[in-house]
Amino acid sequence: MPNPKATILLLRDPDEEYHRASVARDLLPLFIQVLADKAENKSELNARIANINDTSIWGVVSTSKRASFAFKAALQTLTEDSRTDCIQITEYWKNKVYFAPGKASARPFLDISLQVQGYETTSDASTLAKFIIQYIEELPAEEKKKIQSKKLLFLTGDKTRDELGSALSAASIPVEQLQVYSTYPNPNLTAMLEVAQNNIINKFDWVVFFSPSGVDLALPMLSSSPNWINTKVAAIGNTTKSHLESHSIHVHAVPLKPTAEQLFVAISTIQ
Repeated sequence: MPNPKATILLLRDPDEEYHRASVARDLLPLFIQVLADKAENKSELNARIANINDTSIWGVVSTSKRASFAFKAALQTLTEDSRTDCIQITEYWKNKVYFAPGKASARPFLDISLQVQGYETTSDASTLAKFIIQYIEELPAEEKKKIQSKKLLFLTGDKTRDELGSALSAASIPVEQLQVYSTYPNPNLTAMLEVAQNNIINKFDWVVFFSPSGVDLALPMLSSSPNWINTKVAAIGNTTKSHLESHSIHVHAVPLKPTAEQLFVAISTIQ
């Protein structure tokens, strides 16, 4: 491992891609998971997936990896259950269109060979909404007519913002929302931040926020440190950036896409 020149705190669960990208740039990565999560409405999600006679859904939208993973887990459970018609269920959902911003949100879908649109060119709910609207506009007339009376199934969490749903509704695109997970503060967050700060001789050179919830939970303690004034801040997505700015925090870097590679491209322009 190269000799680290600076420390970067990533407020998320440990991730190999972010770790490799950090070390490749002589940064020492520290991961602290701000939020824990639990599944919600599992029976409703299972029933929705099992109901292959329903013709009202033409696509699935997820703006978080937690929501995408909940769908993946439910679909895999049903298709592995000998009491269900696994072949028909698999084919039914493979014929839907999936939308997700960024590779992390898309990965659970991609892992089970579902075709995902938008993840390579969008980074958050706002850009994904614009992508979906344009995607529909560019459909052949016959395909557009087929989905006019159908809905997108939008998989959400308890803190999912209404940005995407509102944008699609404003464009007269029907959406059915289903909450599939909820998040709650990591009960060990304060202790983990204290340990991390005590183990860093000087300071965190960079702190990366991945969500508005992460800002709300971690910022008060981080910004109370005497060394905070020297810390640079990166935000994943414009929603997180705007939330930081609403707390009067200057955001130094925002990656064009929510990927490890793009994060460090953005950071390299500042260092």
